[in-house]
Amino acid sequence: MITPANLDTASEPALPWSGLHHLALATRDLDATIRFYSGILGMRVLFARRLPDGTRHLFIDLGGGATLHFWEVATAEIYTQPPQPEVFVPGALQHLALRLPDEAALRALQSRLRVAGVGVTDIFEQAGLVRLCFFEDNNGIALEASCWLTDLTALPVDHGDTQRFADPATLSVLAEIDAHLR
Repeated sequence: MITPANLDTASEPALPWSGLHHLALATRDLDATIRFYSGILGMRVLFARRLPDGTRHLFIDLGGGATLHFWEVATAEIYTQPPQPEVFVPGALQHLALRLPDEAALRALQSRLRVAGVGVTDIFEQAGLVRLCFFEDNNGIALEASCWLTDLTALPVDHGDTQRFADPATLSVLAEIDAHLR
């Protein structure tokens, strides 16, 4: 458990995080996964290999330096979202949210999915922060496509902004870390 006592590394210089490198996922059918992500979603396959034991895997470009790393495992047990997306399943991947630059791109994706026969929700707004829609990949993995209404990642962090930081418990932990840095 992380407590104030073991925050000593917080006084060291911040690490230069630059975003998501990859998310590793299993698929039972790598060919179908390629057809979905490259053929339907238009993402580039960057790397594909077969290991000496015959296992196939590949990296798919998500943009911005982030990738999906799919491994083909014929016996994979893949979590799929329950019929009600608002149901939270502890310990399970709930969904993977993919970023698009704007609502025009979101609408183009929604149209593309519908033409391909992929079920997709209507586009809706969440918390005044993003517009999004949900769909599933060929494995049944829940995906979200979203675009920021105001890109929070491009704004400075201001813990005093009560619109963005309205949870007292989170603010308490952040204050604890800030106090430890002084």
